[in-house]
This record gives sequence, structure tokens and C-alpha cells, in this order.
Amino acid sequence: MDSIANSGVDITRSVLVTGVTKTSADDDVHDYLREYGSLKTLVYVSDPKSPFYKNLIAEYENASAFAEIRLLLPCNYRPDSAPDHAYRITTLASECGATAGSSYPTSDPTPDFMRSFKEMADRSGTRFEDVLKTVMTQIHQHLEMSGTADDKNTGNENDEINGEGGQDSKVDIGSSAQPVSEPLVSLPASLPSSRLSFIGQPGARPRLNNPTETRGPGYNPRVSLSRNDLNPPEIQRVVVEHVVRNADLGAPMSLRLRSFSGRLPKPNNEADYESWRSQTDLLLADPTLSPLHVTRRIIESLLTPAADLVRGLGPDTLPVDLLRVLDSAFGTVQDGEELYAQYLNILQNPGERPSFYLQRLQLMLNVVVRRRGISAAETDRHLLRQFVRGCWDNAVLMKLQLDQRKDNPPPFSELLLLLRTEEDRQQAKESLMKKHISSSTKPKADIKSQSTCSCGHTSSSELKELKEQMKQLQLQMSAFLSAQKIPNPAGPKPAPRQSSRSSATSVLKPKPWYCFNCGEDGHMSSSCTDAANPSLVEQKRKQL
Repeated sequence: MDSIANSGVDITRSVLVTGVTKTSADDDVHDYLREYGSLKTLVYVSDPKSPFYKNLIAEYENASAFAEIRLLLPCNYRPDSAPDHAYRITTLASECGATAGSSYPTSDPTPDFMRSFKEMADRSGTRFEDVLKTVMTQIHQHLEMSGTADDKNTGNENDEINGEGGQDSKVDIGSSAQPVSEPLVSLPASLPSSRLSFIGQPGARPRLNNPTETRGPGYNPRVSLSRNDLNPPEIQRVVVEHVVRNADLGAPMSLRLRSFSGRLPKPNNEADYESWRSQTDLLLADPTLSPLHVTRRIIESLLTPAADLVRGLGPDTLPVDLLRVLDSAFGTVQDGEELYAQYLNILQNPGERPSFYLQRLQLMLNVVVRRRGISAAETDRHLLRQFVRGCWDNAVLMKLQLDQRKDNPPPFSELLLLLRTEEDRQQAKESLMKKHISSSTKPKADIKSQSTCSCGHTSSSELKELKEQMKQLQLQMSAFLSAQKIPNPAGPKPAPRQSSRSSATSVLKPKPWYCFNCGEDGHMSSSCTDAANPSLVEQKRKQL
């Protein structure tokens, strides 16, 4: 126990793994433990004096992860890499309690019965406290049988002696002991009988309270034991700790609330207030949870700034008072009538499926019911009425005949299933129709490869033809420009005769063929990179 205390391991959230081999199979056990939460530390017990020598202690970082695996313990784990080898996983707190219950020193040859009982419970899969109850019952029965036999052998003399000692504070096992209640689970028949040989051996007697007393004239062979001898304080402490721990962690751990902070915009990993409030209603409706547990769960799920609002309240605050503060800060301030009026204005959006529209109506209607806009018994009727009124898909309404079912509306789950089934049927039919139409029109589109396809794009052969025409036009254009660049000392070449009006216009208003910057032919001044030549420019201007 000192080695565990020196290692700094938190016993309340640690497990003990026995059967460690220090091979690759141990890695499978580590992965199995990490499935329930992150591990803070792994400690191999290397102290030979420790009762957990050559075992592994795994500590979880948080109590919630330990609580999940706590519900499954004790258990045996067989890794895939070594299916013939079994690891025993138990809680470290229970092991420490069982070890601490043994009051025998290591040098005492007396067997450690508490450890033996613990090993019996581990091998049989029975709870440790049930094994203790069974052992105490067998002890009581054995002492009763021994006391009855002693009564027959000693006769009236012992009865008189017992009568004299009736005022003693000790409990007489044979006469005045209270019957021990039957155990919840009996010991398995497969357990070796040698483990209980000290109980059932004929003639076995418990040790006397005073080992130095001798048999005198008034010696009574029927042994008187105190209540602490029947129920040692160590056993009582282990049983009580185990029962209290199960009562504290067993039931509430299966209930979880999503985090809520009240920040806007809402973070992705948090729930909105209406969804979070619905979860708290389930906690309040659970009769097995105490108000203290519900208050603790609510406070644990709150983040800043919502947690700051209830920070001033005491730990014994009732959940109703706690939720009243949160409702006033984050709940809707509209009354039921206003929310119901908004509900009647919810219509199907363009492109929205009818099933999605029904779900939107259901969410809004739940808020209306919570604010007492309508009664909960009228939910299905109002839901169907608004759906028929606001849904634009008349084919679905006519197929399901929802307008005729207003007087006897189906529940929300049944109506949602009908809508999804009809939507899936229509979608499958439309997909089949598209495939059939496309397959029937495909051969006609392949008759002429140069025609346009169904999507409006031109074919590849036509594109090639257009590219060739563009190349020819580019060649002709480049040849025409090169012809214009040849200088003419006699003056510009007269334009060819043209019968159209454009030719007359070109003659009356000729265009310059030279650069206004350098006077050279074939380019413009905006793209000229040569030095300015005003004399040449003036000469060309005169020619123009």
C-alpha cells in the first residue's frame, strides 16, 4: 500500500490488471482500457513487498471515463493476440479495501482468509460482499450445529451455567444469536472445498476471546462470541464502502447532459437551449434520482456565461429553482398564443421535402405545448392540420389521403414514416424514368457525329473543322498585314477599285499607315519602342 501511495495514483479512479505478461499482448489490454477514456498513467508494481506485485495499475484522467468501465468490473479480458491468456480487471479501491481488511502480519503463519475470499470471488465472478455473506451464514450454521451437539452432551449442568451467564454482554451463538439473513448469491459449486475447510471441519472450534483461560469447574464448552467477532469491522467497512460506491455511481452515470453555455452564435459542440431543456425534463421525471443528483448533473453541463448565473446558488438548491433562473435568461419570452400564431405561418419552403417540413412543424409545436399554447392531447390534430395547409406537394397529400384523416390523425412517428416511404417510392420511380428516357434517345444522338449533343455542346469533329478555318483566317490576315508594311516611295498605293460605298469613303478619307512617333510603317505609336523621328513623321504626314 505504501508503494501505491508513493506513486501518486488516485485510487478512486484506477483499475488493477492482473496477469500481466510484459509482452505485446499487454498492448491490447491498454487499448481496451483506452476505449472508455484517456489514461493518465500506467504503473507496473515492482515492489516485492506490495500485495499487487507484478500487476498493472491504470489511472483514468477523469471520473466519468472510470465510471463507464466501473459498471463492467470485475471482468476477464482475452486479447486477440493471446486468446488462451486471460487478464483480470478490477477496481483498485476494492482491491485495496480487501487487502486492508486483513489484519494478519506478514510473519504470522495464519492464512489470509480475506485474500482467499477475494480470490474466490474473482474466479467465480461473484460479488465480494455476497461471498462474505455466504461465509458468515455458513459460520452461523456450523456454530449452531456445534452448539446443539454440545447441548446434548453436557445436559442440564451446562443449561444452569448458561443461565448464570445470561447477563453477560457476549452473544451466545447457540441460544441468543440473531439469525443471519440468507445471502443474495450462494457460493458456486465449482469452488474448491479446501478453501472453507476451516469452517466445516468436524470438531473445529473458534479461538477463545482469552487464549490464556483454562478449563475450570465452570467451563462451558459452548463458546460465546461478541458481535464484532461475527462481523469484524474490516468486513463491515469493505461491504459498506462497496454498497455506498455502487449506490453513488451506479444509477446516475448512465444519464448525460450535453453542454450548454448560452453563447451566440451557438458553438457546434453545444446544444441549443430548447434541446438542453428537454433533457433536463427527463432527469426531473426520473423517480430514482434524488434532487441533489439532478442539480449536480445540471451544474456539470453548464459553461460560461450560463454557469455564472447559477454560481451564486447554494449546492442544496432544488432543480426547479435552478431551471427557473435559466429559463428567465435563455428561455423564450413569448407566450403560447404568440408562438401558436407563428406556428400557423410556417409553410413549406421551395425544394423542401415534405418529411423535413413535418419535422420543422413538430419542433415548433413542442415549444408551443411547453409554453401552454395548446394542450398536449391536441398535438397530433394540430400537426396534421398545419401540414395539409402548408404542404405544396398535392400528389403526396392525395396519395396518402391526409385531408380525410383530420378527424382521426395518426401520431407523428406514423405520419413521418408514411411520408418518407412515399418520397422514396417517388424518387425511385423518377430515377427509373430518367434511365429509360436516356437509353431510348441515345441511338438517335449517335447517328450524326457532327451534330450537337443533348447538352447543347458541339461534337469533336466540328471543333476540328472550326480550328482549321481559324488557322486559315490567321494566315490570310498575317499575309495582308505583311503586304501593308512594304514602303512605297512614290506614295501610298491607290486603293483597289470597289463598287461599294466603302471604297469611296476610303478614298476621300485615307488612313495613316505609319507610326506617329518614329515614322516607320507597320505599327502604332502606342506600341512603339523606337526613338522619336519628327522629320520622318512630317514627311509621311505630307504624303498622307
